[in-house]
Formats: sequence, C-alpha cells, structure tokens
Amino acid sequence: MNAHLISKRLQSHAKAASIALWASLAISVLFHVQEAVLTYIAVSASGVLKEPVFGSMSDEDLVTLGSSWLMFAIYFVTMVTFFVWFEYSYRNLPMLTDSSSHHPRWMAVLGWIIPFIAFFVPYQMTKEIWRKLSEHRGVSTEIILDSRRSKFLLPVWWGFHLASVYVLPVVALVLALFYSLERDWVGFSIGLALGVPSYVTVLLEIQVIRSTTALYLPLLQAVADSQSGACIAPPPKPAMSS
Repeated sequence: MNAHLISKRLQSHAKAASIALWASLAISVLFHVQEAVLTYIAVSASGVLKEPVFGSMSDEDLVTLGSSWLMFAIYFVTMVTFFVWFEYSYRNLPMLTDSSSHHPRWMAVLGWIIPFIAFFVPYQMTKEIWRKLSEHRGVSTEIILDSRRSKFLLPVWWGFHLASVYVLPVVALVLALFYSLERDWVGFSIGLALGVPSYVTVLLEIQVIRSTTALYLPLLQAVADSQSGACIAPPPKPAMSS
C-alpha cells in the first residue's frame, strides 16, 4: 500500500466528483432560468397561436428537449465520478484502520442502485467511514472535534437525498398524471419548488466529500511518513579503532 499514491488518487477522485456536482448544480439553475424566460414569453404571448417549426414541437419544446439531454449527460458524469470516489474511499478504509469493513466493496456502487437497499446501505457505509476514521488515533484532535460538530451533516444530507431521489419524482409524476400544468407562473413555481431540495442535496453532498477527504488525509499522511522513514537506511556504524 502506497499511502502517498492513495492520498493523491483520493484527492483527485474527490475533486472530480465535486466539480461534476458543481456542474450539475449550475446546469439545473440555468435550466430553471431558461424555464423562467420561456414562461415569461408564453405568458406575454398568451392568446397568440404559434405554429410549431418542427413537426408538432414548438421552439420552446425544442429548447427544453436539448437542455434535458444536456442535463442527463452531466448528471450521468456526476453519478459516475461520485461512485468512483465513494468506492475508493470505502475500499481503502480497512487498510488504514486495521479493521474489516461491514459491507462488501461492491456495495459502494450497487448499494446506491439496488431497490430497498439504496434507502439505507449507502448512509450506513458513509457513517462507517466517518466513525472509523474519527476514532482512529492517527486523526488529529482538531479533525475529530470538527467531525463531531458536523455529525448533523450526514442525516440532513441523507434526508434531502431520499427526498430528491425518491419522493419528489413521485410528486412530479402525480402532478403530471392528474393535473394539467400549463407553462405559466404557477407551473414554473411548482417546478422550482420541486427542484430546490435537489440543489440543497448537491451542496450537502459536496460538503460530505470535503469532510470525508479531510478525515482521510491525516491518516494517509501519517502512513506515508512512516513508509518514507522505513525506506531510509540507517547510517553506517563507525569503524572500531584497534
């Protein structure tokens, strides 16, 4: 185990996941700005019947479709980079804390996807990472105190995650099936309200990545220092004078 290499890769994965999350947040905000502009145009031109320019789709529908595909691509990259960071973090936990993991490595990815398991296993795995790193003697007191003050972060993050991934899509589906939402300010307000929890989830997720990486680095630095010290050969003993 090369602790220096693990530290570099962990920070690289954390940076990639954070950048992807910021990008997904930015594209979501831009999408709602676009919807606000299109809503303003639709409300201003109410009562004016415009012919679609491509089949049965209007210009506004084409813009929305293109934005949706861009959002899907960015969300996919975000999901992959986050899974890579999370799996790498969980994989190296036993090497640093000298204790076996409670879950198999493959759960660090599939645990987010498998039905029912996805409701609680990723949260348990994140708590396990924080608990083992915080309790390890190699972590500085300052980091331990910071993690204790931030204990509220994990349950709040997970609550928003469950709401944005499972609850809000069901609400949106019910609204689409039973209510006819027009492109007006009421429909825009409902869409914005459904999107805000996702914004909060992304911000909290970035903080979880930052805090987890901060807990890892002192341990990795301590191991790297011990490895570099072991590689230094002791000075030769002076020759005995006869």
